[in-house]
Amino acid sequence: MRSVIDTHVHFWRLEPIGDHPWILEAARENPSAAFLRHDFMPVDFVKAAAGVDVRAFVHIEAGWKGNEKKSETLWVRRIVEEAPFPCALVAGAALEHPGVRDELLWQKSCGGAVGVRQMLDWDPAPGASQPPCLLGSPEWERGLRILGDLGLVFEVQASPDQLPYVVSLVSRFPEVTFVLDHGGLRGRRTPEVEELWRTAVAKMAVCNNVRVKVSGYGVVDATWQAAGFKDYVNWLVDLFGPGRSMFGSNFPFDSATITYVDLVSLHEWALERLNSRELDQYFLQTAADLYELPLRA
Repeated sequence: MRSVIDTHVHFWRLEPIGDHPWILEAARENPSAAFLRHDFMPVDFVKAAAGVDVRAFVHIEAGWKGNEKKSETLWVRRIVEEAPFPCALVAGAALEHPGVRDELLWQKSCGGAVGVRQMLDWDPAPGASQPPCLLGSPEWERGLRILGDLGLVFEVQASPDQLPYVVSLVSRFPEVTFVLDHGGLRGRRTPEVEELWRTAVAKMAVCNNVRVKVSGYGVVDATWQAAGFKDYVNWLVDLFGPGRSMFGSNFPFDSATITYVDLVSLHEWALERLNSRELDQYFLQTAADLYELPLRA
């Protein structure tokens, strides 16, 4: 089994901290999300990944309550000291806020963050709990430009209907390195969504300032059918190449439907046509370069 850098891991502790109120809300609304009502800490990740040579990992912000993103950064920096391998941090930030430059400067210089994720996917239904869509906001785009000026990566989590606008973003902001989380977040598999997703992602792949995480397939198909997964992985890697594609586990979310060992094995099987150098790019080098991670020997 190949060595990996895992580019998409989340940690949280529900008690006594309780700073992730969305978890309890999700578990109430969706019985299948009840598995989230457990702490997931570095020791849990190490246990889940037993049998895989994890060289490093990237913690992605996990929806810390309100605007207390610095608190999450400080907490993560403290707990990852327990991990036996290096960690990079992608922090949370509200790019539309007037004071975002100071926030980003702190996240980079004091918090050691290498990037930012601000979830853009939202539900337009009346009464939805998500914030209004930020795409197209002049204030938000100003914050994105500041992020680019500071050399921070921006992790894109947008729904398929938002991807055409993201296409325009990546071309208008060439100074920003974008990471397309979960392969473009293809969720509901209808012919319309499939066509929208494939068209937009193919356009983004033309832009050299975009990387893609091949992750989150459990949202598309929780049964992890081999043929569908192989198509998903190879289509993305064919578009971006192994030098701009990266492995991500999306743990603990995907741990509800697949083990870590099986997940890595499935990626290896799907990409069996790649040579050893290309596989090293996909599983290790692309992430090491992007997130400034040392490759532990």
